[in-house]
Amino acid sequence: MVNRTQVAIIGGGPAGLLLSHLLALGGIDSAVLERQSRAHVLRRIRAGVLEAGTVQLLRDVGLGGRMDREGHVHDGVAIAWEGKPRFLIDTRKHTGKPMMAYGQTAITEDLYAARDAAAAASSMKRKMFSRTTPRRIARSSLSKRTGRASGSSATISRAATASTG
Repeated sequence: MVNRTQVAIIGGGPAGLLLSHLLALGGIDSAVLERQSRAHVLRRIRAGVLEAGTVQLLRDVGLGGRMDREGHVHDGVAIAWEGKPRFLIDTRKHTGKPMMAYGQTAITEDLYAARDAAAAASSMKRKMFSRTTPRRIARSSLSKRTGRASGSSATISRAATASTG
């Protein structure tokens, strides 16, 4: 008998997409719910300084290739105030590990690509999960569960994986 577990993840940013990817590696299906469109999420420009543990996790789960090619290794973070000398927080000195500058938008692109690839591969195995692109749903259909006002929309990205039994 095959048991299937499905998880709903709220938020299609890097944390939600990475969780979806990690669950998929464990054979657990997930659906990522995001109230904004994929285009909107990918247009958000945010900082991207990754600590060594995050960098290693991305590498370990097969998501570090582009980061390693395009990211910039740093020994720490410099803080500057107008008219004052720059102050370096030397993380390599204090932790023995470097940091990586790699934009959150790039991480999100990598994660969307990984989830799309997983969904495409899964759709070949199970036709019932053949949808690989997020679909918009009316918020009113979510409002009964979430208590939020209706009238807006959310995006669902199904990341289905084959069950491992």
